[in-house]
Amino acid sequence: MADIKTVATIAGVSPSTVSNVFSKKKFVSEEAKQRVLRVCKELNYMPSVMASSIITKSTNIIGFFDVQGQGYSDVYSDMIKGITRKAAELGKGVLLNIGLKDPDELNSVLRAGCQPVDGAILPLPLERDLRIENLSFKAVPHVLIGSPYRKYEKTSSVDVDNTLLSYKLTNHLINLGHKRIAMINYKSGYTVTDDRQKGYELALKEAGIHVSKELVFHTGIKEQDGFDCIEALFAKRIEFSAAIVSMPEAAEGVYKAIEKNEKKVGEDISVAAFSSDKGMHNPLLTAVDTDYVRVGTEAMEILQELIENKSEKPIRRILESEIIFTQSCQRYKGRL
Repeated sequence: MADIKTVATIAGVSPSTVSNVFSKKKFVSEEAKQRVLRVCKELNYMPSVMASSIITKSTNIIGFFDVQGQGYSDVYSDMIKGITRKAAELGKGVLLNIGLKDPDELNSVLRAGCQPVDGAILPLPLERDLRIENLSFKAVPHVLIGSPYRKYEKTSSVDVDNTLLSYKLTNHLINLGHKRIAMINYKSGYTVTDDRQKGYELALKEAGIHVSKELVFHTGIKEQDGFDCIEALFAKRIEFSAAIVSMPEAAEGVYKAIEKNEKKVGEDISVAAFSSDKGMHNPLLTAVDTDYVRVGTEAMEILQELIENKSEKPIRRILESEIIFTQSCQRYKGRL
């Protein structure tokens, strides 16, 4: 079977030129390109990613490395859509790994010091993030979707201002007269969780409202997670008139728990979320409207810049998001 070196010899070009014909990483004259393609056809040669990577030191593959236990959602679908579209424009493929269990699993992907990806995108940074440590040790360029903790401050990232958005959501409810506001946050140990908690507490403190620990939850993003939190408040007779939820999937559970306890969303208990439900809830959910396709696109653009320029200086981008206010949040009517 013909290999890249055989094609190069017969076409009268270097092996890297053959690789560039397919990767489009560098300019190849039309005359040389046609010679290479003609030889490939005659020899029935198909380009091998691994073979060309030996010549170019590049695989044109990007890794998307998730961590265990996050759960899948429309947010991830949109992120991945943005990443894969931009990667395709740049002539790159994307290796999706949803649910890394431990650093050994990532080591197996990056085994024996051989780098099968040119770079990586890591959603939801952790307080102790072995993905970052592993990739940094192997000098693999990587970008976070989310803000890094201080010890990873040299890591590039793209994010929205979760502290500010949480502050605005909480302040909106306070301005509607709510003082007992439940916070159904994501799991502990993530920067997104900490940032949202900061915004929530800041708004309450500025309004002179005590931050009640019994109203704060750290849980997953599934419908059952939201349902269980609200059920616990009702079961323990903990007073609240509003709730801020991490994701629309969890908000669905919140809606159902409120209805189960013979209350109405908006009229009796106001509900808001950190991500839009795209019009699926009734009443429509007050939520942060973030373009996660753009988030994925920006992450891919930053990663490409790091790969091309091999810069050690981190690149940081904070994207704008707006809050869509709806009838799921209404004025407090004086009953808890």
